[in-house]
Amino acid sequence: IVVVAEGDEHEAHDDHIRSVGCDLLQGYAISRPVPADELEQFLDGWRWIPGDERDAASSSVAPPGAG
Repeated sequence: IVVVAEGDEHEAHDDHIRSVGCDLLQGYAISRPVPADELEQFLDGWRWIPGDERDAASSSVAPPGAG
């Protein structure tokens, strides 16, 4: 089972959310909503950060401009 934490509002909470078994994070800490006409350009800026190597679903993502 892949567990998604919805509503992640603050980057400071990310480590705790992952420590309790969540594989993926969704919320304003990752990105504000993106208008549909800007989505392709926005996604071009994302990069995958290797996390737990079990599968791609357990990897983290960093928004454009992060680290």
